[in-house]
Amino acid sequence: MANLVLQMKNIADHNSSFIFLGMPVTFSIRVLDGLLQARKRPAAIWIPDDNVDSRTSIRQLQPQTSRSELPLVRPYLQEGITQLAWEHDIPVFAIGNLSSAGAIAWLKSQQFNIGIMACFPKRLPHELLGVPRFGFLNLHPSLLPAYRGPYPLFWTFRHGIQESGITLHQVDSGLDTGDIVLQSNVLIPDGLSSKETDELFAAQGTSLILEALSGLAGGRLARHAQGAGASYFGRPSEEDFHIPTAWTAKRAFNFMRGTAEWQMPYRIQGDGFELLLRSVIAFHGQGKMDAPIVRQGTESWIEFKTGILHASIW
Repeated sequence: MANLVLQMKNIADHNSSFIFLGMPVTFSIRVLDGLLQARKRPAAIWIPDDNVDSRTSIRQLQPQTSRSELPLVRPYLQEGITQLAWEHDIPVFAIGNLSSAGAIAWLKSQQFNIGIMACFPKRLPHELLGVPRFGFLNLHPSLLPAYRGPYPLFWTFRHGIQESGITLHQVDSGLDTGDIVLQSNVLIPDGLSSKETDELFAAQGTSLILEALSGLAGGRLARHAQGAGASYFGRPSEEDFHIPTAWTAKRAFNFMRGTAEWQMPYRIQGDGFELLLRSVIAFHGQGKMDAPIVRQGTESWIEFKTGILHASIW
């Protein structure tokens, strides 16, 4: 399909007229930090907060007064997206109901050229999509149209996928269905933790945003519609933490490492046993045991179709 091209004219200062939408998680923080290091400073930041006054649905957050006196550390003692923004004198706003008159009026008054989203959990209503001159771009950690939905990295680990990718796409009224602007492949190494995975994808995603902003500066931004092969996965259930022994030990190891932040027990069943695993310790790609499971105190070794998993148990 031929590329659609957005024509960008008379942009006075694209670097200082975009808004960043994120939340206090590693992915958002690392993307924002990467943009700032590249001297791409958003004019404002939105973070979600359902406790904001429903009459206005927007409230500016004030910088904390507790600053470190030590010159070699970050001035705000707690690392987070708001603290990072305040260090760079970027105003941060808590946003509640995105469809409220207050939120829409505020966004219109700022006349942003574009919005950049990185792990923003709220779905943008139709009324907001066309407010920035060139709409919103969202970073999604999968190769769209595969793995649409709010938890793509969980399902990437669940399905044993290590050759993944990240997509920068236009936001439309659907869920992760907008036109693709840029994509990049991401190889997930064995044993990556949830945080390390977020950092890896954020670094790749930041490069895509910088390339897109460069395109805007040049007056063009190519995009194309998503192709076939779409898939959607929602929030995982308790059953989705079950680990079949038909997997390889390597797949089980990577799944447990990559999803440990959920703090859920991993149920595993075999011939005559059932265990709830707490955390993974190591795996051996090959090898056999005299029994399907060996226990020693709070640790266990489980034989898989290929390899042996070493984990702690509840």
